Amino acid sequence: MKLMKILLPVLTLLALVLYGMVQIRERLFTDTEPPVISFDSDTVTISVRDGEAALLAGVTASDRQDGDLSQSVMVRSVSQLISGNSAKVSYIVFDSADNMATAARTVVYADYQKPRFALSEPLAFSAGSTVTLQDRLSATDVIDGDLTDSIRLSSDSLNNYTPGLYKISVMVTNSMGDTATLPLTVIIRAVTTQVPVITLSQQLIYLEQGSEFHAEDYLSGLQETTEDPALHDYDEIAIRSEVDTGAAGVYEVYYTYTNELGRDTTAILTVVVE
Repeated sequence: MKLMKILLPVLTLLALVLYGMVQIRERLFTDTEPPVISFDSDTVTISVRDGEAALLAGVTASDRQDGDLSQSVMVRSVSQLISGNSAKVSYIVFDSADNMATAARTVVYADYQKPRFALSEPLAFSAGSTVTLQDRLSATDVIDGDLTDSIRLSSDSLNNYTPGLYKISVMVTNSMGDTATLPLTVIIRAVTTQVPVITLSQQLIYLEQGSEFHAEDYLSGLQETTEDPALHDYDEIAIRSEVDTGAAGVYEVYYTYTNELGRDTTAILTVVVE
């Protein structure tokens, strides 16, 4: 019994000493230092068609214990566009002790374009008919492809029962958070077969800033009335255009014609200068 009374405190003290030594060893030898991610440049320029490998170009990582971890770096996230055609891309890497490192840099999409609209038919409707855009207005994007189902329409004054010209605005947003907005004009025409018809080869075009533009090049047909054959003499068609390809913006070209019955008509070409 006396021996047990002596050994018990001794064993307890030894256990405490051993526990303390283990704790000290873990603190001294446990890896708590995170890796370091480095870039050969603070900006990476890629194509919208490039994959994750392009985002990882020029990215390296190292760790004091594990050495080179460059092959373990992953793309954590890509932000929405922050300005023009650039975004922030974030990277992440872990070492063998699960220490984490993150870093971010700018990614520039060299061939990025804002979403674009297309018109397959004029925005012209007979008075009293349903004004619908789904059968003639579409939108596409270099990131997401077809965005037609995401088009939104805004209009304060459209009256489909009263002939006239009505301003509307259409907009669409892609997955990068970039919104394209386009003002358009809807034509409501009187219900009659006696009005002339002007046909354009296109309803909506996009031009690079500084390029040439000739409004007459987009005329493709003229009828005295809806029941007459097409003419190809456009001398009597009046063209009103304020398109300035030197300044980015949205312009409308108005083509007007009055037939022998005193009936007139208007066709509109929308020009977007980028």
